Amino acid sequence: MAITTLSLRLTPRPTSLQQLAIVAEPMLRESYADSEFVFAVLTAVHEIASNIMEHARPRSYVEVTFTLSGSEITVAMVDDGAPFDASVLDSRDEGQGFADAVARGRGLQMTRALVDMVTYERQSDINCWRIRKQIAA
Repeated sequence: MAITTLSLRLTPRPTSLQQLAIVAEPMLRESYADSEFVFAVLTAVHEIASNIMEHARPRSYVEVTFTLSGSEITVAMVDDGAPFDASVLDSRDEGQGFADAVARGRGLQMTRALVDMVTYERQSDINCWRIRKQIAA
């Protein structure tokens, strides 16, 4: 089974999100014909990366690594910004008001709906995000 890896080291600016999409989309479309799969992965990556840039405010970089292996893709995102409150990943309170929902990670809930796995951990002074999605057979 062939494994393809693409790593990008982005500056923490909103324009970097466009660069990410320009580089990653052709590789994903070439490897995975299912356009819904590609859309879901790119949307999830964009959501996490934009949250990193807006909320973590990385000092110097955001590194994004796509690993394609057969019918599965894993995307790791690391940055040197402020820590994330990981309890937001477990927030599922549907009765929240709109403002509270936005503040408590509605975008992360959407991301979780798009992919099979979303994880976060803090390693030393580094934020480490990982998403994984398997293409349906």
